[in-house]
Amino acid sequence: MPTTPNHYPHIQKDFLLISLGILILFLVGLGSYPYLVPSEARYIEIPRQMLETGDWITPRLNGIKYFEKPPLFYWVQALQMTLFGLGEFSGRLWTALMMTGICLVTGIATYKKYGRLEGILAPVILASSILGFISARIVLLDVPLSLFLVTSLFTFMFAVEHPPGRRRDLLLACMYGAAALATLTKGLIGIVIPAMVIGMWILLSNRWSLLLRVRLIPGLLFFLAVAAPWHYLAGKITPEFYHFYFIHEHFERFLTKSHHRYEPPWFFFAVLIVGFLPWTMFLIQAVKMRLKAAWTQRKEDGSDLYLLLWAVLPFTFFSLSDSKLVSYILPIFPVLALLVARYLVQIWRTAETRGYRIGTYSMAVFFLVMAAAYPVMQQLGGKTAAIVAPIATNMAVLSILLVVQAIALLWMLRTRVAARTLITSTAIFAVLFVGWFGHLAPHAATRAPLNSSKEFAEALKPQLTPEDEVMVFAHYYQDFPVYLDRNVTVVVTFGEMEFGRSIEPRTHAWMIDVPTMQQRWKSKDHRVFVLLRKQNFVHDGALFPNAYVVMENDGPNLLISNRPEKH
Repeated sequence: MPTTPNHYPHIQKDFLLISLGILILFLVGLGSYPYLVPSEARYIEIPRQMLETGDWITPRLNGIKYFEKPPLFYWVQALQMTLFGLGEFSGRLWTALMMTGICLVTGIATYKKYGRLEGILAPVILASSILGFISARIVLLDVPLSLFLVTSLFTFMFAVEHPPGRRRDLLLACMYGAAALATLTKGLIGIVIPAMVIGMWILLSNRWSLLLRVRLIPGLLFFLAVAAPWHYLAGKITPEFYHFYFIHEHFERFLTKSHHRYEPPWFFFAVLIVGFLPWTMFLIQAVKMRLKAAWTQRKEDGSDLYLLLWAVLPFTFFSLSDSKLVSYILPIFPVLALLVARYLVQIWRTAETRGYRIGTYSMAVFFLVMAAAYPVMQQLGGKTAAIVAPIATNMAVLSILLVVQAIALLWMLRTRVAARTLITSTAIFAVLFVGWFGHLAPHAATRAPLNSSKEFAEALKPQLTPEDEVMVFAHYYQDFPVYLDRNVTVVVTFGEMEFGRSIEPRTHAWMIDVPTMQQRWKSKDHRVFVLLRKQNFVHDGALFPNAYVVMENDGPNLLISNRPEKH
């Protein structure tokens, strides 16, 4: 990828302002949803356990060894809990900061490689895409993973452009180090994705000599020096770790449906179409613009091929897996933002094209369809209307924004307004759209915290004594131990904790079966609280004779006790 590095005197000022703006976009309303969703709770509970036990090697969930993921993000969360305490805002703060970091790295790399306009537009596109924006507002492991992967892949791209010397060595060290941190964040995928993209690029561009120039052996040794110690210590403390972590959590997760996360092969196409909105309409044009040059110039300037491989290979890899979650393809969003930014800036500098006009028309139509969703949901009545009733004003404002922008786009297309005006207008609206969406979503959620156990924990915690036992029955509420600040007894719903329970017999004291639960429930000297689903209480009520209802709400859960008061 031989190019002459670009130097721009305004880069520090530009990215100080961009980063500050994006961080504010992510932070506004970050704590307005005062409940942890289940997927977030474990990333708070495990660091809480680390601080409580002082064990920084063995992650534990409710006191159970939990080796599904490496500990780097848990360490980061434990640090912020030490500084700021437990809270929804503080728990999500690092994710917002790391997503801002992804935008910053993407912007600087694009800026240095292609120019100032591209470098400014790329992070704006990434931050204002639906998946990019949402990912910054929840505790999500794929955000730190993406930060390290993006850093690794971009630093390699710049390293091969530089002649031998200190700068190249620093970039290569950053590449290997970032891959190691990605591996410490989410496992082998941290090295698999960079190796896949870089290896295929070397193969297709016939750059085998690079293997002698990227300090492969020292680099791998550096990678192992960063990533291997925790894996070694975890295996030394828990010999069963290696099979569970490497075989079950990596190969079986990818090749089988054992984790019950199967989705059809087209799943990530749907995620991409929705998650990259409102910029999806320009993806095909952006890829098409670079496709021909990527192949014909692969042996001269291979950067286009490298970027397209970065977009395509991880997407294909995860699509072939039998375990899929929406956030898995987040690492390809930065390169998609780069490609779309380059396409739009080319339109900005030259003239409109048919593809650009089609994309803009499609965006306007999409906005009108989105605007119509609210009145349609109201007209449907029943549960659908009840969902939007608490957020009627916010939905109405969002619909008006969508209609105004759609009309503005159509008017500007009809009057042949300059492309730069259209692009600027679209970027501003995209930021306003996700910003208001970020305000609307938590506002809706706070009206219906149906699945959260926070209210039950807050009501129960003041009256608990160390001798009392708190149980969950037939459903593990991941946020319950977090809000209670103590472990709970789990009855017949071990799930992802089954491995830890199977290798530590002592955990059977609080990972129990129904007969053991009944024995403790009937004890006259043992006060027991049980959080369970109302439907389970109706179905299995005979298991809880003389139950006293401590608390219930409009949601599906119920808190009961075997004694109405303390003795």
